[in-house]
Amino acid sequence: MGINLMRPRTARTPFERVVAQRPAPDVLGNYERSFGRPLEIAWSTATIARYDINDGDVEFELGPELGRSDGQIRYLCYIHSTYEGGFAAILDIRRGPATGDDAGSCELGPVMHYVMEWYEHGADFVALRDAGVRLSWEAAQWLYAVGREELDDIHAGGKAVSPGRRSIRLGLFHKPYTESRKRPGRYLGTNAASSGEIEWPRVFAFIGRTARTESLRVSDRAALAFAVGGLTQHSDPAIDRLLHDPDAGPVLRDLLLERGAAVEPLLRDRADATALDALPLADHGSIDDELRTLWHRVIALDPMMDTSDPHVFELPGTPT
Repeated sequence: MGINLMRPRTARTPFERVVAQRPAPDVLGNYERSFGRPLEIAWSTATIARYDINDGDVEFELGPELGRSDGQIRYLCYIHSTYEGGFAAILDIRRGPATGDDAGSCELGPVMHYVMEWYEHGADFVALRDAGVRLSWEAAQWLYAVGREELDDIHAGGKAVSPGRRSIRLGLFHKPYTESRKRPGRYLGTNAASSGEIEWPRVFAFIGRTARTESLRVSDRAALAFAVGGLTQHSDPAIDRLLHDPDAGPVLRDLLLERGAAVEPLLRDRADATALDALPLADHGSIDDELRTLWHRVIALDPMMDTSDPHVFELPGTPT
């Protein structure tokens, strides 16, 4: 990819810059994958009564396994609903015998829930790191600034996420029934931009919510900085080694405080070194190229995106 260092720039927020390189979700929707492997689910009497389910109301296609724990296995599935259309969702299957709390059963085992969790399209930071995605130190600061802003919104609402890198994703789509931040009381359609206006959804998808405390607010920021830091490299080997060590936050803070110089917000939050001043974001045209390439990698890693058509990687970014 050619890099034009002389590309004209206009002042914009980190959110606008990152989203401007992100393919428009209404076009990406043309490449959303369904699986074609039917999954028959027998719902419990209680579930049928509670949700007034009739035969044919909801049909499932089984997708790949997303992860497992001692108690459950998570699958990606595609749902065809008489009332809500088609959408991707998470199917939780209990590992072990059925219980009276299960919503139903299928060939995979007991189904834990009827109201499915919407699938967060995109890619998590472990997948990005393992796929060899790397950003320059400068581009990583812009990406972190967006995540920090979105995390601050969650904290302002009295919640925290305490996310691991597997629970922090870069999102290609917003979930159905997402409320517009700029137009309260209205839901967004598929498109993330209307008439060229930068709009929802959030760029980051944080999985999980819990009540916020001050300690969780700090740990949320440190976890986010660690996740984004995993895609970049600091020029100082000592700082870089500590940046990528999940247990080295206190040591990194002592090192930075000893030096006493202003640092980037990503580094300051990773070490909880709030006593230090924050450096402004560096700005050059090649950052846009890096962010655009990053979104292409997100598309390639999302199991719900059909990448067999090369045109999926030629989509323009959302206009600014």
